[in-house]
Amino acid sequence: MADVDPGRDTATISKLGYLFAIKHETRPYKHDLLSTIMVSVNWLAYVPPPYCPSNAASHTDENMAEDWPQVKARHTRRVSPWMAIIEREVEFAPGAECEIYHAVSQQDYIAIVAALPDGRLPIVRQYRPALESFTWELPAGLIDPGEDAVACCRRELMEETGFAARAVHALGCCAPCTARLSNRVHSFYVEIDSSAERKPTEPGIELKLVSLAQLAQLILAGEFVLQLHIGTLLLAGLRGYIDLGAFQATQRGV
Repeated sequence: MADVDPGRDTATISKLGYLFAIKHETRPYKHDLLSTIMVSVNWLAYVPPPYCPSNAASHTDENMAEDWPQVKARHTRRVSPWMAIIEREVEFAPGAECEIYHAVSQQDYIAIVAALPDGRLPIVRQYRPALESFTWELPAGLIDPGEDAVACCRRELMEETGFAARAVHALGCCAPCTARLSNRVHSFYVEIDSSAERKPTEPGIELKLVSLAQLAQLILAGEFVLQLHIGTLLLAGLRGYIDLGAFQATQRGV
């Protein structure tokens, strides 16, 4: 039976960030890179595996009273089977006038960094009406009601790429947009079962197998533009499943 790894321990992640910084210490962008990695490591350090942080709402701004801000009212309006609009009336201080905030409510997402034994990654191209254009992305999708995130990961990988998962490793669970979206994105690294016969992909999806260097070129060229999936790639690197150095080599033209 294929295994599910809830994520590597934080000591391993911290060591990875340290080694990555040492490896790149002579480069002119080392301080920004190290800062980015260490902030991400600190976030990952308190995410309780396997998925979403249960205490995310308990962190309080030191400059605000413990009981504020307060959500005084919520109103939800469903606009489709896949999304709803939530209106919140928020009081930021005792007696202050409430301010209105809107957010989109959806099922949680999953995003998948999958790899063949030769290191190539499957990416998919499809038309996105929100952008009115085609984009290259990682295999991904919405978790169905009542569906487990790992089960969704296996299903979406099969539907969008035709590949079966041999092993699934949870990378973490993050907020896709803290200002406007109330759901979470569950990121996974998947080892593809190369012995299984590949199935046809869903209609409207184009499949491409790329190296990390080729994927980096697509990102820099503006053809792979989904920030959520670029973040999933960073998580896979921080967890030690892919080599972030391949992206740096591409940036230097190596």
